[in-house]
Amino acid sequence: MRKVFPLIVLLITLSVLGIIFIQMQWIRNAILVKQEQYQHDIENTMRDVIRELQGSYVHLHHLDAISASPQQIEFFLRSTYTAQEFSNEELTQVINNALRRNNIKQHFDFCITDIFNIPIAGSNGFLPKYFNKSRHIRLSPEEFLHQETLHLFIIEDNSYFINRLGWMIAASIIFTCIIISAFALTVRTMFNQKKLSEIK
Repeated sequence: MRKVFPLIVLLITLSVLGIIFIQMQWIRNAILVKQEQYQHDIENTMRDVIRELQGSYVHLHHLDAISASPQQIEFFLRSTYTAQEFSNEELTQVINNALRRNNIKQHFDFCITDIFNIPIAGSNGFLPKYFNKSRHIRLSPEEFLHQETLHLFIIEDNSYFINRLGWMIAASIIFTCIIISAFALTVRTMFNQKKLSEIK
């Protein structure tokens, strides 16, 4: 019994440590998956903004998108399209709607620059330092007359991805505590059994 007892304790300890390690790896991988999904959602958001702005621009100029051919619409956009036709409030609403559709709810600021990288529209909270931290996409292909770029800065808390996995992390911590408690109870019981055996 004296030789078996330490071996059992060692095996149980290694098992608990292994389970904790696997859970930590699982949480890490889950966060990475969420980050990749988030980047995908951002890209979808940017494309949604382009589509909605171009569609709104066509509607704003009373071009019948039903009767007009795709070539006519493309030529019209190529020669006249510019985001300067929209107010900052309208641009904010379009971006906000696109973000919400892609399940992104953080606060954001944006700026639109022309071909010379000069701001032509944007939210009041957009600061020059945000340019290096923002995601950007061209609002129009290179062949369009007006070359404009959307710079979107989303305020991301360091714990954002952890918060999105809150229930999973909480469940993992709870189960880990249960396992550790069971381990401690098992070792304690084995010690008591060992003492009783020695007394007998």
